Amino acid sequence: MAGTPPGPRARDLRPVTDGVSYATVVPVPFHETADAHDTDAADPAVAGAVARLTAEFTDAIGPTVVRRVVRHSRSDLSGCPPAALPELVERLARQRLLQSGRAAER
Repeated sequence: MAGTPPGPRARDLRPVTDGVSYATVVPVPFHETADAHDTDAADPAVAGAVARLTAEFTDAIGPTVVRRVVRHSRSDLSGCPPAALPELVERLARQRLLQSGRAAER
């Protein structure tokens, strides 16, 4: 196509408006396209952290938010050694959940 810059395939893109009168297109992250429960079960670092953090934050934060924070934390740590992932994912997600709670208190 003339005038179309090279990049991701159309099925991997979604329009995003940025407050201006035009829209840009950005790649859709994997975690938003896959079934969350399937990816959680396939990744023990995510499954264990979701279970423990959901129990820990049960009164303050819902399980859907906990699952989303854990998946984002796992994605951010994708370059870490696999053996270290369970502990690192849980620590990062816990810190983010604690910070979000403190921000909500203000």
